[in-house]
Amino acid sequence: MPDIMENSAELKKQNQLLEVWKSLKKNRLAVFGLCLTILLILVAIFADVIAPYDPYSNDLANTFCYPCRAHLFGTDNMGRDQFSRVVYGARISLLVGISTSLFGMIGGIILGSIAGYYGSHTETVIMRAMDIFMAIPGTLLAMSIMAVLGQGVGNTILALGIGAVPRFTRVVRSAVLGVKGNEYIEAAQAIGASSFRIITKYIVVNSLAPIIVQTTMNVASAILAATSLSFIGLGVQPPTAEWGSMLSAARPYIRDYGFLVLYPGLAIMATIFGLNLFGDGLRDALDPRLKN
Repeated sequence: MPDIMENSAELKKQNQLLEVWKSLKKNRLAVFGLCLTILLILVAIFADVIAPYDPYSNDLANTFCYPCRAHLFGTDNMGRDQFSRVVYGARISLLVGISTSLFGMIGGIILGSIAGYYGSHTETVIMRAMDIFMAIPGTLLAMSIMAVLGQGVGNTILALGIGAVPRFTRVVRSAVLGVKGNEYIEAAQAIGASSFRIITKYIVVNSLAPIIVQTTMNVASAILAATSLSFIGLGVQPPTAEWGSMLSAARPYIRDYGFLVLYPGLAIMATIFGLNLFGDGLRDALDPRLKN
């Protein structure tokens, strides 16, 4: 009997995934965003193969070389190939974006589940603490944390991840409140299932749709925030190939060598654009009630 129930549940999940994919395919903008995101991931994975030059190799004899066949995006003030640096910058952006979202998602699931399931004073304490964090502008909060911890990729992820936890907590709490009143939760409580089992096996699993959407959308926000921190000198530090630090380094030369900011800027724009399109389409596919 348990095997039959498990097989039935597995078949139901497969059918739901198939329906989500069918709905997603109908949204051309979402498919375009997905293709753009997959392209970015492939570029990051195969950066060693795609990049024609070492992104950290200086060639002072070829500084400020305009885009040409040898250097598709030109070279910077140190003679480094811009195309190679933009390609390698995709790795840093994805690392920061995905790691930050995972950090925020895990923290949000833990706090949001506890607040939504137990309610009462526990919920009040957790949600008021989250309100305090959300009252602080995200960039200012990240700057304050990094001023204490220092610069670097790891500290950037930690700072942005802490700022993402309150948003995930609110999303998870709302989803939990919509699920915990269902009959199967009452049945699990009636047979003596522990709170931990109910939360992990029944509540969180059935609240994944908004969590997945929030995670997808947060990747774009995290990449943009990390780029902003690097631009003002608080994020990823030179000579690491990162789009925000590339823009910052090119500021003194923007009037005469505009291509130095053009290509990193286009890379940022294309990444955020693709992730937002895919996130919007995924939201509509997972919950048709949210369609505009």
